[in-house]
Amino acid sequence: SASWDIFIDLLIPIFSIKSLEFLIPAVSVIINFLLKIDLFDDEVFVFSPKGDLIQLPLKSCPIDFAFEIHTQVGLHCIGAKVNHKIVPLNTLLKNGDIVEIETSKNQKPNSSWLNFVKTSRASHVISKHLRNIEIKESIKVGNQLLEKGLRKSKLYNKLSEIKSRYNELNYKNLNEFLSDLGRGRIILK
Repeated sequence: SASWDIFIDLLIPIFSIKSLEFLIPAVSVIINFLLKIDLFDDEVFVFSPKGDLIQLPLKSCPIDFAFEIHTQVGLHCIGAKVNHKIVPLNTLLKNGDIVEIETSKNQKPNSSWLNFVKTSRASHVISKHLRNIEIKESIKVGNQLLEKGLRKSKLYNKLSEIKSRYNELNYKNLNEFLSDLGRGRIILK
């Protein structure tokens, strides 16, 4: 096109032919990248701090980016920087953004993240993690309810025996029984 001809005309006096040959691959990469941006209007292309190009759905946020980098990065994401500025985790990413994720081993996914993530990967991993937390909590509550109920009935000494008989109640394992008890699906009398 005419604009590229002008661009080349401006470069020729500045660079020798040898140095132009060196620039052609770089210019080609830039052109291809710009064409991709225009062709894929339902996607956004962002960069990692190391320069890796990451393709995400439109309206993606830093959490989507974090899960795209690695599941553990997403699970432990506590903050983000976009173009070297601290931003909220629900910030919408734009083409060309440089995204950096802050992590902490103590961080865990938050159910509110499901309100703004766009990638199925992020949504699936967050949901799975939250379900696992819920199951662990229900097992803990179920165990507490069982122990409390047996103490109240003065049958606490039968705890081990009762726990070993979960299969008689059609449960595959003790944790499944305790989880249902903790969720209120089984009522102790």
